[in-house]
Amino acid sequence: MPELAEVAFACGKWNSGIGKFIKEVYANPSSRVYRDLLPKDVVSELTKAKLTSSATHGKQMLFKLSGDKWLG
Repeated sequence: MPELAEVAFACGKWNSGIGKFIKEVYANPSSRVYRDLLPKDVVSELTKAKLTSSATHGKQMLFKLSGDKWLG
């Protein structure tokens, strides 16, 4: 489990991508992260989206993407 400072640092690294488009997404089909989503749908929705902002809350990171999409 990352420390709070590590989460803030990682989120700051992601901030350099604000305003840029996502070029490629890989969703592991055997991962349980997506539970009710098909990995191919995750890939198609996130590919070509633009990162518009990021935030942290505790040890969680939240990313806002174009098209009113959120990841976190």
